Amino acid sequence: MPVIRGALVRRNVRRALVTCSLLVAACASPDTPPAVSFLVVAGDSTFWVERSGGRLRMRASPLFLARIGREFSELYIADDDRSYRDALIVGQRIYRRELVSGDSVLLREDTTITGIAAAWSRTNPDDVPLGPDEETDENPGTVATTETELLDVVGPYLSFDYHLDVDVDGYKDQHLTRRGVIDVRTGRPVRIEDLVGRVAASRIYSEAINSLAAAIDSIRRARDERAVRARSTIGGFRFDSTSFELVEGAGGPEVEFMVPGRGPTAGGYALPLPAQPLYPASWWGALSSTRPRVVDGAVLTWSAEDYDVVAHPDSLEGRAILSVRRGGTSWPVAIVPQPVRRVHRLDAPNDSVTRHALARAFDEAAGYSGEARTAVRPPRGTARLASAVRRTVRDVWFTGYTSVNYQATSPHSRYALPLHHRNGQQDAAAREPHRP
Repeated sequence: MPVIRGALVRRNVRRALVTCSLLVAACASPDTPPAVSFLVVAGDSTFWVERSGGRLRMRASPLFLARIGREFSELYIADDDRSYRDALIVGQRIYRRELVSGDSVLLREDTTITGIAAAWSRTNPDDVPLGPDEETDENPGTVATTETELLDVVGPYLSFDYHLDVDVDGYKDQHLTRRGVIDVRTGRPVRIEDLVGRVAASRIYSEAINSLAAAIDSIRRARDERAVRARSTIGGFRFDSTSFELVEGAGGPEVEFMVPGRGPTAGGYALPLPAQPLYPASWWGALSSTRPRVVDGAVLTWSAEDYDVVAHPDSLEGRAILSVRRGGTSWPVAIVPQPVRRVHRLDAPNDSVTRHALARAFDEAAGYSGEARTAVRPPRGTARLASAVRRTVRDVWFTGYTSVNYQATSPHSRYALPLHHRNGQQDAAAREPHRP
């Protein structure tokens, strides 16, 4: 059973907000709301809105869904634990589970972890893998762990974040942070040329390489203390055309490259580059029904013949008021987290099988815990500590600004290296070292 990311306290608060807003909705208008059934992807959750008993009701779930045609699948991560007594080896796999059939398909396996486990088995032929309730030694000689995070799914393409930490008997110390995209229909890795063709991909790669060069040059030109520290890492950044995230921009699909750092000084850092439009993209047209129309730069509207779905930014940062509108009448539904990404309508009569499968999935998701979008058991002994440290410092950033804005973050570094450089003016304020 997948375990879904998100704090239980936050979820309970969200349910309280939903309950209050439903009471508001019940009194907002004497008119009966239209018959509706749709999903809203917002924040880190999926919300299902339907009319029942003359009222609009909503269910919230931490399900991470992908829709291919009219079929929905749940995407989740499962631990791949290959540990031994003196070797903590835990990777993660990405799966797709079809909601109607319940069948699960492996989309991505962590080949680095499988390779390390195979090497350990060859070198230690008499050793056997640990059982489910067995622990590694307190200080295992080999530690190899990964952390994978599902970012978003745009059409059939899933973007994910990947963090690798390896320490093998003191002679191999490797850290890597990167992103990637896979096709949820086949599990195949996706490259830019698969999306827009070779000619357009070549132009996009050139622009990204130029952005990386501009970011590195800005660090070299700067003279404050943080620039000196940052310069020790920049030699380890090499453009990787496969390390990117696919996002929905206001005018169409966009690609955001994340340049992974390698080596003793840059390993584990990652340098995001500015987003670029992804044209031409023939597959983008199929997503038009799920994408909103933006009004006054903020209000999102998904229009259809029978009713509209509207998301108004709330005065409180990070939230939006969701409502259903028909003609001149609106019915508030709930307060949902931002960003509000997309809407999937389930109004067609032949959606009954899909709605039944979704109801079952929402019921099952109610039993998920709040630790991570991960199946099976948590990492063993030392892995739990390593994972906690990685989460503590992963959001430590250093930032620089020239003609491009960029950031770099490390999941294992103890120090933040902020650099601010705007129009030739340097901000000399230094951030204190961040120690987990």
